[in-house]
Amino acid sequence: MKLNQSRTLPADLFQAANRLAAWRQQRAKGERIPEPLWNLVLAAARQHGVNRTATIVRIGYYELKKRLAATPASADPQLSKTLFVELPPATATSSAAPTSECLLEWEQPAGTKVRLQLTGNPPDLISLIRSLREAE
Repeated sequence: MKLNQSRTLPADLFQAANRLAAWRQQRAKGERIPEPLWNLVLAAARQHGVNRTATIVRIGYYELKKRLAATPASADPQLSKTLFVELPPATATSSAAPTSECLLEWEQPAGTKVRLQLTGNPPDLISLIRSLREAE
């Protein structure tokens, strides 16, 4: 990988590409990619997408997609962190206030999806969205 490309690539994707390139130079013919390298590439694919990762690390798109689908996200220690977002309690204005329903769907570029269905007095949605964005 060229030095000038390291400035435009995220660090984890650049590391995965370099480690895979180094392994390719010293591997025996017909040797399979070791699992630790696959795990590194899969983590990069979850973060940056299958197409971008496959192109940069020079792995077949469909092979990477198949492995990504077969590997649960919890196998990646970075993705197994539990995220907790605290919602402030809704203020009760009056018993005559109409209840409302709110559906919030959030999808990160890596494919993680969150769906919240709220009934009653919804919390401060702007604060909730900010919390989700900061957790990326």
